[in-house]
Amino acid sequence: MNQKRFALVPEPTETLFHASDGEDALWGKLEDYVRRNYGVTSMMYAFTHSKYTVSRTGLMPSIYLKHNYPDDYLATYPNGLSLDDSVAAIHLLEGQTPLLWSDLKALPVTPEQRAR
Repeated sequence: MNQKRFALVPEPTETLFHASDGEDALWGKLEDYVRRNYGVTSMMYAFTHSKYTVSRTGLMPSIYLKHNYPDDYLATYPNGLSLDDSVAAIHLLEGQTPLLWSDLKALPVTPEQRAR
């Protein structure tokens, strides 16, 4: 996996984030930057305080989650978006490096997970 793809460092002439930016502004700028520079069309950000909390409560109740997934993707989750069985979420919780969905071929996935 090419780690350089994940370097979110703007060009020297571009100021991406400002200290006064709120969450929505930061998210919007990040969406725009990764779309323009990496061709990423949708993304998800999730934050948890600790893996211990995840192990006690499960993944979804323990995280703050923000995404811009399209409606047709979200429709593949009939009971609502859940990361408890997400290959990508499990990969990251195990301490692995970030990944793009195009890298999913290298991970063991079920047919249902691959279809998503």
